[in-house]
Amino acid sequence: MFLATGSKLRKLNISGEEYVTTSEEFMKTEKLPERIIFIGDCHISLEFAHVARRAMSEVTILHRSERLLRHSDADMVDLLIKETEAAGIKILMNKPVDSIEKDANGFLVRTGSKSGIESETRSFRADMVIHGAGRVPKIEELHLEKAGIKIEKGAIVVDKYMRTSNPRVYAGGDCVSEGMKLTSVAALQGEVAAANILNENSVEVDYTGIPSVVHAIPILASVETSNAKDSDKYKVIYQDRSNWYTTRKAGMEFAASKVIIDETNDRIVEAYILGPNAEEAINIFAAVIRLGLKRRT
Repeated sequence: MFLATGSKLRKLNISGEEYVTTSEEFMKTEKLPERIIFIGDCHISLEFAHVARRAMSEVTILHRSERLLRHSDADMVDLLIKETEAAGIKILMNKPVDSIEKDANGFLVRTGSKSGIESETRSFRADMVIHGAGRVPKIEELHLEKAGIKIEKGAIVVDKYMRTSNPRVYAGGDCVSEGMKLTSVAALQGEVAAANILNENSVEVDYTGIPSVVHAIPILASVETSNAKDSDKYKVIYQDRSNWYTTRKAGMEFAASKVIIDETNDRIVEAYILGPNAEEAINIFAAVIRLGLKRRT
């Protein structure tokens, strides 16, 4: 058996949660309102925020912690934030949403403070509030514990063969704890699971060189290995691309690239590109990483 139940919106557990618009509903909206608030920092928030801003909406992102896109490179994210704010999108950190109220003037969104200081509580007005706080595995109603399937932090635990703690059951996609939550990763996990169902424990999943992209403006693309970086052995090559012709032609102010090389074997282990055509260029680095090529090959 193979489980691929997908994911669902993360519960916000706030008063007025029923007023929040989903990403699916946003995509069906024919005319965007004047004021839009995004809750959370997932890819959806940044990507849709740029769409809404280009449609001349007033856009604000309220994020509960002090860092945006915490799983990506901090330097590249900082540049993306600068370009995002230059486009007129407000990004407010440490602003966990406490409640949403509906009245004749739209919605009143109240935020608290992680430090618990009452004076830091703020209110924001909006005509639409969009859920961008991420998704969680959709497994609650399956009662998998009755089948001896281990769950950790709300996700199904699998091994390198995509096998659960029940040897007769495999799983993949957004419902498992392993791998990035990408369509390409889910497809890979499904292929590995199918091979092992047909021929037990014959194939191990390998996430090396799978790129990911944040489709904001500019685009942020990245690819990396599963190896942890060691500052004594790794070299960082950073390049400011803001003056490149492709960047200036696109009317962008910020663009850059960062490549991290393992000096012990001269192989690229991570690469990040921010700017025009990043979603295409990152595939070159992905191929180099997957094939284990040396930088000077």
